[in-house]
Amino acid sequence: MPRLLHHNTLGYVAHCPCTGYLQVCFGTMALGATRAEFAGLREYVTQMAELVRRRPATTCECPQCRAENDPEARRIGLRTPLQSLSLVLTRAELFAFEHLLDTAVLLLEAEVILGLAPPHEAVGRTHRPPAAEGGSDGVCY
Repeated sequence: MPRLLHHNTLGYVAHCPCTGYLQVCFGTMALGATRAEFAGLREYVTQMAELVRRRPATTCECPQCRAENDPEARRIGLRTPLQSLSLVLTRAELFAFEHLLDTAVLLLEAEVILGLAPPHEAVGRTHRPPAAEGGSDGVCY
């Protein structure tokens, strides 16, 4: 039976001790991931969130800028290994997803430090997936 690591209003991360997989559910997306895949997802989401945080907000009131600053607009695309499938999130959803993944990692690392889990169960960092064709960073501008 999977053990819940962390949850928020949009999703949860659980660990299955039988398979070693991490279950990530966020919004309408669900996936099972190895620790390496989970680490890659976390790093990718963190990098995307940093890109969004660094993007300066505009004070322009033209219709295009107002649309870009709409907090409810799903304008941030996260690539997946499937070339024709991306997750599209609002800024708030991206930051909530990042927090969900970061908190789950902290709890997994704490279990290893406290001796409640073997060291091989730690979640390490990996490299960001290569940029999509055309060099897009996944953020709609």
